[in-house]
Amino acid sequence: MRLRKKAIFTLFLLPGLVLFYVINSKNQKTSTVYYEQDYQFALQKTTKYGSCQLPILEPWHQSGLADLTPDLNPLKNCEKAFELRSWLENGKLKIDNGRLYGETCWYRCVYFKTDSEYTTSEWITYKGKEVATECEVVEVECSQRFKPTYMYLHVQLLKKPSQPSPPSNASNVYVILIDSVSTSHLKRALPKTKLYLEQTSQAVTFEYLNKVGLNSRPVSYAFLMNESPEDLPRNPWGKERKIGKWNELCHVPLNNFSNFIGYQFRNNGYKTFAMDDSGLGNFNSPDCYGFTEAPMDHYIKQYAIRLEGLYGIPSPVLYDNIHYYQCRDGYEPVFETFQKFVKLYKNQPKFSYIWFTHIAHNNLNNLFRTDEKMLQYFKDIERELNNAFVIFLADHGARNHHFRQSFIGEYEDRNPFLMISVPQKLRTNQDLMNNLHVNSKELVTHYDVYATMLELAQKSQEFTPATAFTTTNFTPINIELKGSSLLHPLPSPRDCNTLLIPFQYCLCQHKQQKVRNDKLALQVGQMIVNNMNKALFLSKFKNLCAKLTLDEGYKYKLIQFLDGSRSETAYHIQLRVLPSNGLHEAHFTVCYYRS
Repeated sequence: MRLRKKAIFTLFLLPGLVLFYVINSKNQKTSTVYYEQDYQFALQKTTKYGSCQLPILEPWHQSGLADLTPDLNPLKNCEKAFELRSWLENGKLKIDNGRLYGETCWYRCVYFKTDSEYTTSEWITYKGKEVATECEVVEVECSQRFKPTYMYLHVQLLKKPSQPSPPSNASNVYVILIDSVSTSHLKRALPKTKLYLEQTSQAVTFEYLNKVGLNSRPVSYAFLMNESPEDLPRNPWGKERKIGKWNELCHVPLNNFSNFIGYQFRNNGYKTFAMDDSGLGNFNSPDCYGFTEAPMDHYIKQYAIRLEGLYGIPSPVLYDNIHYYQCRDGYEPVFETFQKFVKLYKNQPKFSYIWFTHIAHNNLNNLFRTDEKMLQYFKDIERELNNAFVIFLADHGARNHHFRQSFIGEYEDRNPFLMISVPQKLRTNQDLMNNLHVNSKELVTHYDVYATMLELAQKSQEFTPATAFTTTNFTPINIELKGSSLLHPLPSPRDCNTLLIPFQYCLCQHKQQKVRNDKLALQVGQMIVNNMNKALFLSKFKNLCAKLTLDEGYKYKLIQFLDGSRSETAYHIQLRVLPSNGLHEAHFTVCYYRS
């Protein structure tokens, strides 16, 4: 009898790339040293709908404290160095251009073309009087004898005709997303905003939203389009499932994907709006098509693309005039435009989603300073939000900061925050509110968020304080949902296999221990690096990238999962490569069989 070891490695290092490798070795023996885990989660009790074992969250977990700096505030002593001299309101542009002798000002429209491009009108000379303009993004530039003296970029929203007729009594639905913020970081960095929403709007915080993709783009496919971005890899708790549509979603324009939630609301008579503060869009970055036609009534993508000088002429002065020289963060113009939208259509239902990328994407500590101002933005439109479903959420936790390397940071990356509040008229519906509170303790996904929004698009006009939610479910006719509406009891069991969550992002807790096995780590690490080099060689970056090698001197991290099947063992490994010093992670399974 011979004992053979068959190792199946699943590698998740490049967006959209999932590779499987098989190694056979006869009579192979490796030396494994077992350690106690540095940290262990306390686990919550069994949930009503049978979610897997989930941890009790500790926002100030010891493993991540060294990377948290709540006092970080580059704007603390900021003094404004820019004076606004142009204004755009209600289709009228006014420029104060009489201060400098010989100064001439121009303006032009900036139009949406695609998720990665904009077009412009010709420059028009401003002649000193207020002028009418019918475009939503207007760029202003002034100069004195060929020396630039003023640059600015304005946004306005102009009413558009309704088609089709909106349903009566339908509720507004507003989605506000902050990129790269976990459930725990919401509690750490935005405590006042969170408390205000809970006390004023009876908002419910969901503890266990589980991301279903690596980063913003795949998560956008899930919660805005009901599409699966990635396959489910084989693991000891589930079989491989080829459900990912990465190529179909990336390599063709999204215009004809009728499941897009913006289409669903617009087709039901809602006025729609979307805007973000990053020119690298959530559907197209870095190399996908995204939308090539505006899918919303007000789709203000061109603002950030022009502001950041992407895919065109760089314009750092324009960016600084709007942000740094006015002591403002990038999300503020977006929130202010959203405030205009909620007041624009008085007697029509509205749907919007806004996306704040920059404030926390590269450094989670930047979010701390926004709590007071974010709170005020919500307060300014309290009346409008009282007549709306508000979905406040993130796509994932922190990914681009040293915090991600900590024990708690690795977990938080997978656990973006989610808060939901309902219109004031429905807060007395105890059936609805009880469902939200019960579901807030269950494992949920962005597919569930999509299902919830789709129900609101189709059914919100039917909701009353007496509507029964516990004895009903939402099942649309023409769309096969991948999730379940959070307004109703959830199906069970709820684990990463049943909810279509790839194993490498799963929040479910399995018994595990840290181990030391140099031979196994070297073997797996070399396979990973070899296949990374192969992928790079076959890519358009072939002549731009150095060949990678495994950093054998790096103190790798190897975690062994203990509660899988007897015939196989799952591992998680973290390693470093040279010359980039890049840290990479992978899950792999070692399968034992007799022959």
